[in-house]
Amino acid sequence: MSSLLAALAAIFLFPRFERFVERRILGMPLPPTHLLRIYSTRIAASPDLPGLVQLLKDEVFPSLLVRQAVLLRFDDWKRLVPLDAMGMGAADLPTERDVPALLAQAGKFRPALDPGDAPFPCPWARLVLPLNVGDELVGLLLLGRRDPDDFYGQVEIPTLEAIAAQTAVALTHTLHAEQLRALNQANIERHENERTSLARGLHDQVLQEMAAMLLHIDNPPPQFDRDSQNLVNNLRRVISGLRPAMLDHGLHGALRQLAYDLEDRASDGLVVKFDVPESTARFEPQVEQHLFRIIQQAAGNAMKHACARTISIGGRVEPGAVDLTVEDDGVGFVAREKMELDDLLADKHYGLVGLHERAEIIGGRLQIDSAPGKGTRVQVTWTPLV
Repeated sequence: MSSLLAALAAIFLFPRFERFVERRILGMPLPPTHLLRIYSTRIAASPDLPGLVQLLKDEVFPSLLVRQAVLLRFDDWKRLVPLDAMGMGAADLPTERDVPALLAQAGKFRPALDPGDAPFPCPWARLVLPLNVGDELVGLLLLGRRDPDDFYGQVEIPTLEAIAAQTAVALTHTLHAEQLRALNQANIERHENERTSLARGLHDQVLQEMAAMLLHIDNPPPQFDRDSQNLVNNLRRVISGLRPAMLDHGLHGALRQLAYDLEDRASDGLVVKFDVPESTARFEPQVEQHLFRIIQQAAGNAMKHACARTISIGGRVEPGAVDLTVEDDGVGFVAREKMELDDLLADKHYGLVGLHERAEIIGGRLQIDSAPGKGTRVQVTWTPLV
């Protein structure tokens, strides 16, 4: 009877014991049998380059008991760029000249060199896996020392090649996404420069010429005076929209003026609150401009879409940190737990994408919280570089 109980205990407890050994002793975070499926899911959930590299380094390679690995990509000029070198130094990395010899041994176990063997590049690498997307070679994955015997069996190499193929696709996707993001950020900067230039031209030339022209009109009729003043006021509003003049005197003053302007435009029943303590802190013009635009656009989105009764602008503007929020009590929307840029694009929240990209341009952080019927809260934080 005791033998039967021992056998049953072994049957039920061995998988848990095996998993404990894999996790705690061998350092294998992911179950090898499900590695491909889990890896694919994790890539989809974390589609950025640092996240991809971290996933390989912290989970995939340890699950395979790999202790040495190098991930490289080719740039636009076909130069090898190391993305991560786990357990290796700069002297161990291949060069562009080594690529043909490495590709000739791709997908085959490379045993250690014996005395008298002809040398080959990166002798530490036991397995070379090309990263291909279609017919294009986008990078290399070199795997080296592995517990317990540095061996990569022929049976498991297809699984490793499948991981390399998934890595190649993910790498290409993340690089393209970063390039598009950089282009879009450059477009935002160019757009802001054009707005500033246009505002300056309207103020320094058009307004001045209009004022001079009005001085030369003798005995204008009352209607003319009213119309010309309305024209000047409208032009000043356009100039302020292109680049708020109050930004010349600091971020706090510009935000306070924004709250006044929003209150003037607000429909009946909408209350605009402003609760940012007085501050004379000044920052780089680009930083002040993007922080202002983030709050301006977030408040504008709330006025247009939230059906809110109250819009609150709050936070603090201090020399060592900026923390600003726009909060409304409107209809809200279904928000993911972590609203990153790719999530906003996937959910078609294009009005919030620009806020996120402006925060990235200045090295800030944007947090968006919302739920149906519970309003929306947009928070931007920024810390000056010391």
